[in-house]
Amino acid sequence: MAGSRGRPGRKESFSTRTPEQVRWDWVTLWLQRAENDLRSAELIIAGSLTSYETASFHAQQAVEKALKAILIRHQIEFERTHNLAECASLTTYAVEARYPGGPAVEKPEASRHLSIARESYRIVRGSLDPYLEAGRPNG
Repeated sequence: MAGSRGRPGRKESFSTRTPEQVRWDWVTLWLQRAENDLRSAELIIAGSLTSYETASFHAQQAVEKALKAILIRHQIEFERTHNLAECASLTTYAVEARYPGGPAVEKPEASRHLSIARESYRIVRGSLDPYLEAGRPNG
């Protein structure tokens, strides 16, 4: 299952939790990471930094991580990839824009990428709200 990758992020190990608890924990961890990427993009765009390529990268990552949260919620396995169809218009910024010689990104374009990421996150989060509001399953 996709939720078996990485570290639990808690003192307890995954082996002491039920599969439902592990899934819930992974969903919340992926959403937290998506929120962090949104905040990072927002800070870059609102601040004095002009690394808009980095803001676009964080926007792309926010969408990808939010989508991974919903895939985990529905027990859909996924490969470690940066080419999710749902965020195809942002995929370029996952890799190429981070390196010298990649596509240049100006502030208006980075702001548009952030808007796409915010809306995507809002939709994903809205679909997960009933699941999250029910709380972490009991063991």
